[in-house]
This record gives sequence, structure tokens and C-alpha cells, in this order.
Amino acid sequence: MHSKTDRSPLGQFEVTAQLLALIDGLSSEKQFILLKQLLGSNLSVHLMRIVIDMNESQRVELLKALEEGPAAEEGVTTISLDDSNNLMRGNERQACRIATRLKTAEGTHECTIVDISTFGVFVTSHTRHTTGKKIQLDFTLPDSKVPFSIEGKIVRSTPAGVGVRFQDLATGQFEAIKRYCEISTASSKPPDQNR
Repeated sequence: MHSKTDRSPLGQFEVTAQLLALIDGLSSEKQFILLKQLLGSNLSVHLMRIVIDMNESQRVELLKALEEGPAAEEGVTTISLDDSNNLMRGNERQACRIATRLKTAEGTHECTIVDISTFGVFVTSHTRHTTGKKIQLDFTLPDSKVPFSIEGKIVRSTPAGVGVRFQDLATGQFEAIKRYCEISTASSKPPDQNR
């Protein structure tokens, strides 16, 4: 007899897929709380890894934002990263529908980017991909004729698609994506009724 904890590889895959789908459905606040609980006391190690994975432009923006933050830590629950020129504003995820080619060592797949930021994208895909896999994305931003070819790493895999973190994003690419996200965010806001 097999106990309930004995699982076949397929059963383990199903559990992982269910977990990823549930986590993806959580609000940002609940995802953050879960992340803090899972990381425990090793937050600085994980933050350092994220910083190392950033490109130079992202590091400079983060440095500026942290240096401009409050000097006293007492009573501080968040770091203010809400100024108009800062890293986090540039990293707001923007919903979109952008056709892309996702290239892996195994082949090329036609996919759709459904949200984008200067850190990465979420791409719908009918093909399952494993986390940690290096890929290349080829796409063109709406209202632009400049094609992008960006290398990235799959950091999240769900039944709906994959989350990709950009690697070695050129300064021009970073600025173009940031501009696209800011323009798209501004155009999606309702008009000011006080005008």
C-alpha cells in the first residue's frame, strides 16, 4: 500500500502546477507576505541575488531610490520608491498583448506577452518550460518599428505560461520599455473629471 505522501512524478507535477496557479492568483500584497514567510531570515541573500541579476541602469536607479530614502529606520515599514523617475515606477507591470517569438535550445514558439515591465514579462505559452531555462524573446513594442531581441531566464512556469526575467537589458531597451509602460499606464487612466 502507498501512503498519501507517496506521489508519482505526475502527481508531484500536478501539485506544483496547482501551487503555481494559486500563487499567481494571489494579490501582490499576499504574494509579498508569502515570499517573506518562505525566505525567512535570509532576505538579504535573496536581495543581493536580485541586485546581481539587474543590469547597470536598474542598479543605478535602485541606488538613487535607496539613497533618497529616509535616514531613520524606526517605524519605517516600506522604502519609498514612488517618485516619478525611480526604479519601481519604471517596473510597474503593464498589461499588453504583444506577439513574440520565444526561442529555446529546443526550438522556437510563437507566443504572446501579456504583461511587461523593465524587469521582465509574462508570456502565454502552450509549451511547458522549466524554471531556470535561458531563452531569447524577439518582439516589437506597439507604435515602434525597432525590433527587440532580449535574452532572459524563466523564473516562473505555470499552466498558462512563463514569467521571464530579462538579462543584460541594454540601456536603450530599458528606456523604451519604461517609456512604453508609462505611456500605457497614463492612457489607461480615466480622464480627470475636474477639468
